Amino acid sequence: MLQLYHINKFRSTRVLWLVAELAQLYRLPPVVVHEFVDVAAFRNDKPDWLLEMNPNGKVPTVVREDGHPLFEGCAIMLSLLDRFDANQILLPADSRDLFYQMALYCSGTVDNVTAMSTPLQRAANIASGGGPANLAPPVDETRRIAWDTYIGPFLEDVVARTPGDYLAGDTFTAADIVLGMTLYNLEDGMIKRGGGTSWVVPNSTPRVHRLAQLLKVKPNPNSNPNRNPHPNPNPNPNPNP
Repeated sequence: MLQLYHINKFRSTRVLWLVAELAQLYRLPPVVVHEFVDVAAFRNDKPDWLLEMNPNGKVPTVVREDGHPLFEGCAIMLSLLDRFDANQILLPADSRDLFYQMALYCSGTVDNVTAMSTPLQRAANIASGGGPANLAPPVDETRRIAWDTYIGPFLEDVVARTPGDYLAGDTFTAADIVLGMTLYNLEDGMIKRGGGTSWVVPNSTPRVHRLAQLLKVKPNPNSNPNRNPHPNPNPNPNPNP
């Protein structure tokens, strides 16, 4: 049994989305999703048992069948692909480099444009005297300039390198899952936090915008029947205590 610690619409959705895609192709072990539903409590009071598994105190965190924890969403994705994508459908050999690049670029650079609770932000909160975490911090102009000037044009170029609608051409791959979650945060997330306007717009990044719309029709990862919504998921994550 695999256990995934998750918050709806957070970056753990990348892992949940990949599980949904893999489940359509292969027989997977049972996957139980433990969902934190009280986001304010999660941000302000990280459970000690979660910090023992993931020093960042974030989701996604996965516990494998042997009780070994994994964190960092794209690392978890690569682990799942190596284990279960036997026919290399979601991670074809000729697009592995593309997946590596997008996984590291999106998680290491682009995600920071929309991040709200990085370890540095938590440390800054402590240094300033503490207090409740800001669940909707304003989006400063520097982040928007970074998207408009550097990140958006680069991603537009990446999508334009191959014919077809997806990053690897005509075929949907795991690289699209990585970028798809990023685009969700830049669309829906910025509509909520950035003055009601998506940052992914057809006039400046038309190919990226088209890809974002295409990915919206992919399987809904939140349909996983083995979800366990709870304000504070099971503090004993080891399936074999």
